[in-house]
Amino acid sequence: IEKYPTHDYAPDAQYWIAESLAKEKNSAAADAAYAAVVQTYPNSDLASRALYKRALLSIEQGNTAQGKTFLQQVIARYPRSDSAALAEETLKTLR
Repeated sequence: IEKYPTHDYAPDAQYWIAESLAKEKNSAAADAAYAAVVQTYPNSDLASRALYKRALLSIEQGNTAQGKTFLQQVIARYPRSDSAALAEETLKTLR
């Protein structure tokens, strides 16, 4: 990622780093890594998924308001993505 930040697989690498950190229960680092996907590669197919995962992390940590905000951002920014459909369903369960 550092050496080839524009490589086709850079978004994938960043996303899987976030996933690894989440599996290790390192929520703060995972959140930052997911945020890096969204910020650095907003047009990547993984950006919507990373934003959705940020929402789930927030909700798991008890920050439902922030989670809802992220879910709404998924729907607004990536309306045709699978993550948007998941975000809509998740929002329904939180209401």
